[in-house]
Amino acid sequence: MGHDLLALRLMNQTDLVILAVYLISIYYVLLQAWESIPIVRSTVIKHEGNLYDYEALKDFVDVKFKVDGSYAFDKQPTQLPTTVSNKSSTATITVDWERGSLRNFQGGDRRLVRVIDGMQKGDQSQVQASSSISPKRSLSVVLTAEDLLEANAETGRLSATRPVVDIQKLAQDQAAKPKDKADAERIQKLKNLYGDFLAGKEPLRFSLRLPLQITNIVEGSKKDIWGFVDCNFSVAFSRKTRLDQMPWNPKK
Repeated sequence: MGHDLLALRLMNQTDLVILAVYLISIYYVLLQAWESIPIVRSTVIKHEGNLYDYEALKDFVDVKFKVDGSYAFDKQPTQLPTTVSNKSSTATITVDWERGSLRNFQGGDRRLVRVIDGMQKGDQSQVQASSSISPKRSLSVVLTAEDLLEANAETGRLSATRPVVDIQKLAQDQAAKPKDKADAERIQKLKNLYGDFLAGKEPLRFSLRLPLQITNIVEGSKKDIWGFVDCNFSVAFSRKTRLDQMPWNPKK
């Protein structure tokens, strides 16, 4: 009887050990799976809308972009697919690309370039021909800043190789050591800008300006209107934790 009781106790202890080892193994596997889920840092880019030189321009033109969406830090868009639409049934719209500009998040203007297939090194420095849009028609183009274009070493073809908003460069620049007092002030502004961006307090903003000429013919009379459209964008920081990426998370 005593031997049977001892054997039963030993068996129960062995079962507990096996159960403990089993639970620890499950915990370890789940922990490894949890830690294998990356914490994703990305940006959300949004076209916030357009501001017109004066209200009447809204009746003639609309500008839209295929850029809204989420982007990884190292895969920010290098150019802006753009559609300019002529809403009028009587006017012709001429877009002056040469006088356009792409303003960065620090407020600096960059020369706007309409990207054309087969552009070669040196083409970006040439005067860009304006584009005319007939009544009730649209024009789709790809736009970028001149300083983002680089020529392929073998073919000489130009393409935009750096982002319109370079998040990684901003991170490097704000962490640089200042050379003098003026440089220290500049870097501090970048630190504040980058800090507010990462904290979700304030997105980075940039804009694109398109100068327009509208030639309207009504009842035999011709009238020319000049103006511009400012297209505004925001780049907000987005951080997905491991919990955010769970399949049962209602926020997904």
